[in-house]
Amino acid sequence: MNAWRYNFHSHTRYGDGHADAAAMVNAAAAAKMKVIGLSEHAPLGADMDWTMASGDVESYRADLAALRESHSGGMEVLCGLECDWWPRRSERWEEAQSREWDYFIGSVHFVSREGMDWSIDNTPAEFEAGVQNLFGGDIRRAAAAFFEEECEAALAGRFHILGHFDLLKKFNKGGRYFDMDADWYHQLAMTVVEAAAQSEIIIEVNTAGLDKPVSEFYPAPWLVAECARQGVRLTLNGDSHSPTEINRHFDTVLPQLVALGVPELWVKHSGQEWAPVPIR
Repeated sequence: MNAWRYNFHSHTRYGDGHADAAAMVNAAAAAKMKVIGLSEHAPLGADMDWTMASGDVESYRADLAALRESHSGGMEVLCGLECDWWPRRSERWEEAQSREWDYFIGSVHFVSREGMDWSIDNTPAEFEAGVQNLFGGDIRRAAAAFFEEECEAALAGRFHILGHFDLLKKFNKGGRYFDMDADWYHQLAMTVVEAAAQSEIIIEVNTAGLDKPVSEFYPAPWLVAECARQGVRLTLNGDSHSPTEINRHFDTVLPQLVALGVPELWVKHSGQEWAPVPIR
């Protein structure tokens, strides 16, 4: 099986990445990628320094335009954004999406209730504090709120890809916070699969989870199998924050996807619509 040569989820120093755009694109070229998509975090405000600053958006776009030109005739460079589905700050992604981009990833990193915010994936301490402060320590209520936001993002009609939709499990090594095999959890997670089937948004298989405490890609293998069973479109991304992560774990994950019943993955080329590519 050939290595997967597409990645639509990657970050640079404009956001929380560890290298500039040129280094990321050059690493993709060295890996013989066909398409590399940069998807920096859309601005969320000065208090969110892991996202792109509003004043840097045009520089980001200009950098990617220059890199696209320098690699013309070979690997394609696409200019995307990862936008937080965070209704409390909806004006931020609405502003970002007012420009023309190649694609958008919609992700949920925060859940807000009654003026308080729950940070899902920053640190275990913030995760635990949010469950306690917003949901009285009830992880089932917290999970229900998280997956409700994921469903809203899937159905919003604003995004091409839904990012790491079971991110809730990131720190759940060994079932630290909840049983990922519990019926209640499966029922909540399945609501997102059903929403994706309805909206036809593309679900990413995000390999970054393999390097997190949970040690499992997003979404979980059983959810990938359900996506395949229901005809939900899938793609494979690295959520890459450094050049060494451009195609991380792709060779390991691809055979697993085939075993889970995934016949094809969806990709985009410049100026074209998303289309399926067989993976066997």
